[in-house]
Amino acid sequence: MRPLLSSLLLVALVATAWHPMKNLKKTDQQEGNINDFHISLRLPPGSRLEDADAIVARAEEFLNGNRGKYNLAAEAKPSKSRE
Repeated sequence: MRPLLSSLLLVALVATAWHPMKNLKKTDQQEGNINDFHISLRLPPGSRLEDADAIVARAEEFLNGNRGKYNLAAEAKPSKSRE
């Protein structure tokens, strides 16, 4: 009886995995924002907003100045504090 029960359990497990895999939408091309990157900035407590703004401005200036070297398609967007 045990081999039969084990076989039935195995078939049930395979069937529950097979159905979602069979119906999962797939693509032959990668989509999404695979080439995007985001920079996060943390400053020590007590830092001023002006300090963070200056650091972000330098990073944007560097990235925009090296767009060709790093194959960047679009300019860095201004930080929210300067919009």
